[in-house]
Amino acid sequence: MKAIQQLTLVIFFGLIAGCATMNETSRLAGKWKLTESLADPGDGSGKWNAVTNESYLTFNTDGSVSSTDSPNFQTYKVLDSVKLEFTLNDGRKQVVSYKTEGSTLTLTPQCIEACGSKYVKVN
Repeated sequence: MKAIQQLTLVIFFGLIAGCATMNETSRLAGKWKLTESLADPGDGSGKWNAVTNESYLTFNTDGSVSSTDSPNFQTYKVLDSVKLEFTLNDGRKQVVSYKTEGSTLTLTPQCIEACGSKYVKVN
């Protein structure tokens, strides 16, 4: 009987974790327009700057991703509430931190100096 209760708990928490990932995936799904970028020259003086070119990142609910700036991106996977994993054309994986606030998405890849991109959802 105790084994059945433990199994039930494992399944329950697994379903909750899966639902959280699905919620994050559905929140990311859609087309995002790049609005700001952050680049630091190495002295901590980096600031978010407006972007004037038309650049988009599209997350699809099937896990595929496309970008006008990074055509190497093939798929994405929500690892947890703050990390995404992109798979590139050559099979390499790239993990980036992400944060959503309303209709804004901030991506911060692993850089030696501060770097990042901010997007606004367009659909």
